[in-house]
Amino acid sequence: MRRLVFFAFLTIGISVLGQNAGQIGHDQSICYGSAPQSLIFTSQPSGGTVPYSYRWERSNDAGGHWYAISGTTASRNEYSPPVLGRSAWFRCRVTDANSLEIGVTNAVQITVLPDLAPGIIAGPQTLIYGEIPAPLYENEAASGGDGNYSYRWQSSDDGLQWIDLAGATDAEYAPQSMFGTKWFRRWVSDGSCGSVAGNSVMIGVNPITLYTTETPTVSGDEAVYNMGTEFAVLREGFITSVRLYTHVLEAGDHIVRIWMDDPDVGGYVTIAGPYTWNFTAGIEGWREFQLPQAVAVHAGTNYIVSITNGAGNNWYVQSANYFNPVASNIYIDYLRGLFTSDP
Repeated sequence: MRRLVFFAFLTIGISVLGQNAGQIGHDQSICYGSAPQSLIFTSQPSGGTVPYSYRWERSNDAGGHWYAISGTTASRNEYSPPVLGRSAWFRCRVTDANSLEIGVTNAVQITVLPDLAPGIIAGPQTLIYGEIPAPLYENEAASGGDGNYSYRWQSSDDGLQWIDLAGATDAEYAPQSMFGTKWFRRWVSDGSCGSVAGNSVMIGVNPITLYTTETPTVSGDEAVYNMGTEFAVLREGFITSVRLYTHVLEAGDHIVRIWMDDPDVGGYVTIAGPYTWNFTAGIEGWREFQLPQAVAVHAGTNYIVSITNGAGNNWYVQSANYFNPVASNIYIDYLRGLFTSDP
């Protein structure tokens, strides 16, 4: 006598008349690298002789080919798939106590979403003090996950400690005027696979170093000594170092001060220093002294950088009358060299 056998692809189980392999449920979508929920019978097998035996199977091509899963965990009436890196299909083959096949369950599809990637934000920038940077835009858009993205931006003063930027929830971010170096990064979140931080972008702000560009053109023993340089600041900035043109034999202690023309007192007041700068002989030309910390200067104000010798260490440096022409720039306007007849 011929048995009548009914076949169905993926959606219902394969059964022998009077017998049923049962149903397993349900399709799932999981994040890349995640473990699916356990697969259990939502409708139990029937027919044949109990107890039943189970063998779970897997397909990587939508049921084109099936492979028996090895191990004892795949021989129970419940199966926990491992962490998956790609989509897969699962079903269970059921046999009775007499090793007769009851049938094969429906197949459950576990869809693995692409790995959530935050995209790439445009590269670093270098600005002058107070400049507005170019907006931070996507060189590469976010991808993966379920595609339903939200964003938040953070900034950092050191690239290590981060704070959220209030109201910055768009795919791109436009910083305001910047007065110091900062790092920025973007977090991308979706509804299924959590959040991931993107690359950090540094926007560097170059402190404006203001120093003279004069070169002495006359040397001798005249009792006229350059004591500093007076200049008007045209843009907000910082003084980070000062320079001195020295004789090859000049050495010893030198005193550095920075002065500001204060209208409230009707003249110059010291705003930085005195700093003692000691160096050895051997350089004919410019030397540079790095200030212990940057000194802020403001547009529309006059300043003086002065460097004086210590007692008994008076070296001739030519006055402004003997300097080559001084070139101003977009940051400062040189006013004059300062000198005295008493070294």
